[in-house]
Amino acid sequence: MSRHDLASARPTGGRHSRRQELTNLLAAARVAVAVRRRTAAGGGRDGGRDGGRDGAVRPDLDLAERPPDSAFARAAFEASRDADSSAGSAVLAHCLRTWLWADVLGRANGLRPDPELLYAACLLHDLGLTPAHRGRRGGCFAVEGGLAALDLATAHGYPRAEALADAVVLHREVTVPRDRGVEAHLLNAGAGADLLRARTHGAGGGVRRAIEERYPADGLEAGILGPLREQAALRPRSRVGVLERRLGFTDRVHAARAPR
Repeated sequence: MSRHDLASARPTGGRHSRRQELTNLLAAARVAVAVRRRTAAGGGRDGGRDGGRDGAVRPDLDLAERPPDSAFARAAFEASRDADSSAGSAVLAHCLRTWLWADVLGRANGLRPDPELLYAACLLHDLGLTPAHRGRRGGCFAVEGGLAALDLATAHGYPRAEALADAVVLHREVTVPRDRGVEAHLLNAGAGADLLRARTHGAGGGVRRAIEERYPADGLEAGILGPLREQAALRPRSRVGVLERRLGFTDRVHAARAPR
């Protein structure tokens, strides 16, 4: 088991050691170098400054009309919706954009995730930022979210409850390798694509615009970035605390999403 999954994060509440902090910073540096190289080669962060090419894989917007329809999938949607008190349901909208990006990136890379697990993980990954769950157990928001997801899944008898919780806990890592679970990998990649417009594998501005027209990004500052900064200040040794304090994570989100 990874040292970053729920079982190992629970005792510390997601607090990082100095060694883990350095590991995260080195991983972030490697990603930044890769992005610069891709930009220099003409690929850009989002397919180029002019919107770029749209790539071979388009977002399946019909997917939004036919999500997984199991009892647990519906419960996950309701839990995300009911916990989100932000203006314009900004947290839920980010979760659904993350899901569509995860689907795009999965198909672009020939991955076959469990649709129900991926959907639920995307919906629940930021529960720890919402007032209903924030700070309830005194841990990093990703750990709070993982515990809330585990509680929900266990209550509904969902057989992959631990994989779901691990995906939620892992999503705030800089990268998540596929061997930690395809769904965890795609959740991490989808959230990064939405917030940072990073690692979109050639999907251009048309893909992004289609996703954001379906689930607008209004309210991102109040619903996601503001709470992230609050979490970073409260828990400076958590993953988001390290990324915000050392790398200015939320400023990077604003810069990545600024009109070009």
